[in-house]
Formats: sequence, C-alpha cells, structure tokens
Amino acid sequence: MKKLVFLFLGLIGAAVIGITLITGIAVAISGGVSQQEDNSNDNSSSTYYTKHWSTGDPYTHNLLTHRYGITADQLDGYLKSTGIAYDSNRINGQKLLDWESSSNLDVRAIIAIATAESSLGTAGVATEPGANMFGYGAFDSNPNNASNFSDDKAITDLTSITIILNKNETFKTQDDKAKAYANGSWNPLMGGVYFTDTSGTGQRRADIMAKVDKWIDDHGGTPDAPNGSTAGGTIRVLDPFLGTIVPNDFGGGEHQCYAVSSYYAHSINASIILKGGVNASDIGSDYDWKKWNWTVENDPKYNQIKPGDIINFKKGANMGTWNTSSENGHTAVVSQVLGNNQFSVYEQGTIVCSMNTYTYHDNMVSSVIHPPK
Repeated sequence: MKKLVFLFLGLIGAAVIGITLITGIAVAISGGVSQQEDNSNDNSSSTYYTKHWSTGDPYTHNLLTHRYGITADQLDGYLKSTGIAYDSNRINGQKLLDWESSSNLDVRAIIAIATAESSLGTAGVATEPGANMFGYGAFDSNPNNASNFSDDKAITDLTSITIILNKNETFKTQDDKAKAYANGSWNPLMGGVYFTDTSGTGQRRADIMAKVDKWIDDHGGTPDAPNGSTAGGTIRVLDPFLGTIVPNDFGGGEHQCYAVSSYYAHSINASIILKGGVNASDIGSDYDWKKWNWTVENDPKYNQIKPGDIINFKKGANMGTWNTSSENGHTAVVSQVLGNNQFSVYEQGTIVCSMNTYTYHDNMVSSVIHPPK
C-alpha cells in the first residue's frame, strides 16, 4: 500500500490540489512562464509519435509521446479483456482517445494509471460520487478530496502538474524518486515525488502499458506515423547515464550540466573537446561549430528546436520550477520535441542525469546547435 504524503507545491489554488506529491519547490505556476505567442510557424499543436516506445521499453518511455493510429475499438477490446466490471459509459475507447488528446498523455499510460489506482474506476475512492479514477487529489489525510476533480479534469491536471511540472515523465523516474526519498537522497530540484511506495509502482504501471501495446499488436497493429511527426526520443550515448552522472572526460565539471553537452558532442565528433570554464549559456558562440559542420541558431524560436540538438539556456532563465544560474546559464541535449511548446532534454546539474520536460518561452534559450545530418 502506498504511503501517501503531501507537502504542498506552491500552487495557486493550493487547498484543492492534492496529488500524491512531495516537493520543497515553491513556485507560482500561474504567470510563471510566458509562452511563445507567435505560433504561426511552429508545431505547437502537433502530437509526436513512436512506433512503440520513445526509448526501448515502456519503463523508460517518455509518457508524452504516443503510439500513432491506436483505435477506439482496439482500446475497447483491451478493456473488456481485463475482466474488470468497469462502467463502459465512464471509460471506453473513445473517451480514452479524447483524454489523450486533451492531456497529451500517452493513452496506454492513461489506462495503466486508471488500472493501478482504481481498477478502472471500480475500487476505492473512485467509486464515490464525483471522484476521479486516477487517484488525483486523493491522499491519506483527505482521500475524499479526489471528488474535487472529475475524470476529465484529473487527467489534464495530472499531466500538466504531476508529470510535466514535477518532472515525472517516465515510470522509471517515478520509481527512482520514491527510492531517493526513502533513502534520503531526494533533492527538490529533481521535481516532486509522485508516490512513496518503493516496491515497484512505476514498473507495474509500465507492465500494464506493455500489455496494452501487445493487445494492439495482436489486434490489427497500427500504421506508420506521418512523415515528420516523430520526435526522436532517445539519445543512445546518453541513455546509460540516466540516474547516474555523465563524466567530465571531455570538458565540463563533475555533476555539471556542461559535461552532458560536451560528452554528447564528443561522441559525434571525437575532435570536439568542450573544455568548460566558460558559461553554459554561451556554448553556441564560444566554439567554432562551423568547422565541425554543426549549425548554430541564436535566440531560436520553438520550431527551430530539434531532437539531438545541444540547447543552451540564458542566464537566469525561468525553467518553470527553477531558474538557471545567473552567472552561467544552463545546457542540455534535446531528446524530444513534443508540441504545445514543450520539449524534453537530457540534463544534469546539482542532481544526476535525467530526462525532463520544459515549456518554451521567449527569453529562455540563448542558442541551439544542430549536429551534422
């Protein structure tokens, strides 16, 4: 059973936000980030896809990337196969696809969370009038608080607050934070802790996702995504460092953000040695990228950010729950471009290497550096 602990994230409307979240970050979400308004040339309304998983498995899969072409009939078939006596008016294939569209959370993850939290709405507080099936708003001191969130509202808030704002983009990340909290190594900069159970809650949810995916394969599969709608998703050379530290063998410093970008650039071209000692915000201008056949975009718009880019953030840039160093800025490597002005990166700093999602806004990014094609 989960040990539900709630330490309030500095949100407007605090009294009613009750996801199982542990955080020491104080931040006002409302007005904290000014999104890019000129979307005429970007893909902010796009959804990005992968054939199965953005990485190699559901446990490390980014939950904001979808499998293209899943049908309502396939989802209805899977729901019936569970043997759960769920209410088909409350949850069904079309509703699930609608929730995926409104929240941008992978529909397979939506099923996994609803199954794990309430057996598709048939157990616990989810059976109370008005309470949602995703466990959103329910915590030990006030489980009935879940009644403040309908299923529709809960899934969008869970995605924007619990998954994105609090850096819980993978089920593995959620398990890792639970373990870090239990052993005392959790750092608020890691983002809020979704749950405190250390017995493998995230892995079990990933296993449910895998069952959904297999059902889809066994019942017609899905077509290929349209050209240009995939979002990258994994940088193979950096994946082994998730949850650990990228070494400073090729520039940067131990535990520093600089090491991620320098290690990545060196893996593509061994002659690239980013020595460190200069501001992360200025990496685009401090080196002669042209001689290495890389392309620099200064003050880029959202639509100029691409998977595989080195991305450099301005000094003191507002990242949503934290600000970059006022002296050095920040640097990372882009994993995915997710639409809706969101993108995911590999990064480290005061914490271990992790994959996190941010929302683009003006005055945030100093440059992106595209590797050779």
